[in-house]
Amino acid sequence: SNSITGILPNGLSGLLDLISLDLQKNLLTGLAFPNAVTGLRQLESYRISNNQFTGGIPSEIRALRSLKELWAGENSISGSVPSEIGDLRDLKTIILGENDLTGELPSELGLIPLEGLLMNDNFFLDSIPSQLYDVASLNTIRLDNNFFTGTLPLLMGQLTDLEDFQVQNNNLSGTIPESIGSMTSLGECFFFSNAGVSRACFCHKVNREKS
Repeated sequence: SNSITGILPNGLSGLLDLISLDLQKNLLTGLAFPNAVTGLRQLESYRISNNQFTGGIPSEIRALRSLKELWAGENSISGSVPSEIGDLRDLKTIILGENDLTGELPSELGLIPLEGLLMNDNFFLDSIPSQLYDVASLNTIRLDNNFFTGTLPLLMGQLTDLEDFQVQNNNLSGTIPESIGSMTSLGECFFFSNAGVSRACFCHKVNREKS
């Protein structure tokens, strides 16, 4: 939350014991994932949201095996998400919303015990990987404002800890599965503005204590 400009310096590569790097809400430019960062093997939290970073997500991201938080929303990061992201088995939260990412979401995301996945407002194509619905630890999925196609599978009912599920403004079709009734933790779910989801709707849980 400053007005720091410029690119990430190569000198970062010497901080081999660095655990947390938070650069959010600045005016930083250049590559979001330079070699100086992907070599920080002890890094657990990398927060660069709300900047002007560009470039893609390199396959070298697999080296950040200690990473728990990847927050890089609201930048101009482009290209596809590499399958190597599935090697980061300690990741809890991925925030890549409001970028210029495209291509398919890698099925390898289903290998990570994620709690939050925010990929909204990008240019993702094809279907939502079915492997995501096996990640029982997920409490937030935001895939809204993309170009996803396909249907919502019965498997979505397995996400009983999911609190926020947003897939509005895509090209999904088919029906809303009956298994949604098993997702008893849902506080918000949005399906509106899709190509043909039957009874496209939104849901909002009422806080009974406040009401």
